[in-house]
Amino acid sequence: MYSVIAILCVIKALTIGISFTQVFVHRHEAANGRTSCISQHIMGFNEKKEVVHQLVPASASSAQKTKSWRDVVNKSRSLLTLIDLAGHEKYLKTTIAGLTGCYPDFALVVVGANMGVTKMTKEHLGCVIALDLPLICVITKTDIAPDNVLQQTKKTLVRILESKGARRKAIEVRSEKDVDTCVANLSSKICPMFLVSSVNGTGLEFLYSYLSRLRPLNEMLREQSLTSPVEFSIDETFVVTGVGLILSGTVLQGTLDTSAELVMGPFGTGEFKKVQVKSIHCKRTPVEVCTAGNSCAISVRLVNRREQLRRIDVRRGMVIVDPAINPRSVRRFLAEVLVLHHPTTIKLGYQAVIHCGIIRQTATMTRILRDEFLRTGDRAQVEFKFIMRPEYIKPGQVLIFREGNTKGVGRVVKILEDDEDSAEALAAVSAAAAAAAAAGALPAVGGVAVDLAIPAPSAAVDAGVEANPNDTK
Repeated sequence: MYSVIAILCVIKALTIGISFTQVFVHRHEAANGRTSCISQHIMGFNEKKEVVHQLVPASASSAQKTKSWRDVVNKSRSLLTLIDLAGHEKYLKTTIAGLTGCYPDFALVVVGANMGVTKMTKEHLGCVIALDLPLICVITKTDIAPDNVLQQTKKTLVRILESKGARRKAIEVRSEKDVDTCVANLSSKICPMFLVSSVNGTGLEFLYSYLSRLRPLNEMLREQSLTSPVEFSIDETFVVTGVGLILSGTVLQGTLDTSAELVMGPFGTGEFKKVQVKSIHCKRTPVEVCTAGNSCAISVRLVNRREQLRRIDVRRGMVIVDPAINPRSVRRFLAEVLVLHHPTTIKLGYQAVIHCGIIRQTATMTRILRDEFLRTGDRAQVEFKFIMRPEYIKPGQVLIFREGNTKGVGRVVKILEDDEDSAEALAAVSAAAAAAAAAGALPAVGGVAVDLAIPAPSAAVDAGVEANPNDTK
């Protein structure tokens, strides 16, 4: 997997021993051979559809990466951002956080031809399918896999993709004509399957060709959201000498610039504070604005100069929004959930980790409507309560909850006030959701109807860098 990402993003003439280390950010990752964090890499395509690679590894200094990224931006007509997520079971929570919080346009799952479809491959495929993300499968190491093992890997992968729960059409790409077919039928129901080798380069030309022609599936939704009030989700904080606190994240809607006063929160007490954006960097390049769907880093200050904004006060999951949204912190909410797997039964008081966008916090099930307990495959209206601090969430957001081997998906239906315990109000919401499901508004997953489309706009076109109008994650 690491060699594939390195070959795609970094320099082309790499041996297998060198390319393996190009995507590791930390020393312990290179030592044990496992990605443990979310890292981003970019590649570009020029006017002739030729690949523009970044020339430094992920472990390079900030100054080296900034120079390399700017070179790629300046030489490219379109940009592709690859978000490297962890593959080991130990870091599954990091992978889920990347899938839900980085808002990718496509998910690319890499499978070793010699190892076959492992337990974690099935876990990752399940998460992608549950989130209804367009899927691309790459079978690598074809140069060392015996032919019978390779054929069994393909057969198993196709069986999973075309099962009743997934309902994806797998298309093995063997020629440029197959690439044309996949590009012409871009959707969440078509899954191109590439067979490649990072050692001898077999199949890479078709993968490059496909990636160079990718476009976000939700461009229309993104264009409509440009006029909406701005909403920026924070996923990381760091301090730059001479500049101060820097926040990185994704613009979910609207246009972020330095001319408006916004509000940031919720802080630990649940309040929102007025802030001013001082500067914006997109793809490590200074820009004046950043539009919906783009990731960027911003420098901010509090409008009230008597207060100081410290790094310890800002956490992942906070947002910067237009005051017109009238944001409020949330501790309790109602969600419609589908239990994908649980070894026994789920009852009141059950606690699980909620992944909703970039938010990751433990919540308690305080109420289960219409049922006293839940088992694998059950669907119900459930009331959750965050146990540590309030968060900013909205109706319509998709969530994943997990605890040990337990996994489930759902969608936020209603935000509840702390003093709102009206059973009649909850029953009314439940009845409305049941009517929508009966009307066929929700697709079926694993035999149970549930709507799993991600509502937030994905990172799409890099409008912040005018020379590169096409940027897909």
